[in-house]
Amino acid sequence: MVALTGTHPIVKFTVDNMTERLKAPEEEVVKKRDFLARSLEAQQKNPDLVQDRIVRMWNIDNVFAGSDTTAISLRAVGRHIMSGLGFS
Repeated sequence: MVALTGTHPIVKFTVDNMTERLKAPEEEVVKKRDFLARSLEAQQKNPDLVQDRIVRMWNIDNVFAGSDTTAISLRAVGRHIMSGLGFS
């Protein structure tokens, strides 16, 4: 999934953490309910819409934003856009 890595340290950090999460045992992954977990869950529910590059982009944006509170706002905006397009 996380094939493209950038040269920017934040991109590298994000991609490394995503790769680590994807390799982790399922019982460890289930415990985490953070932005990455929600992104991967959205991808499982809508694989045609939420492609690998979208998950990567969301999580890079989240790291650039610097906190989960900003991510909550981004998630709310995304949810409203998606619901407006007919996705629930």
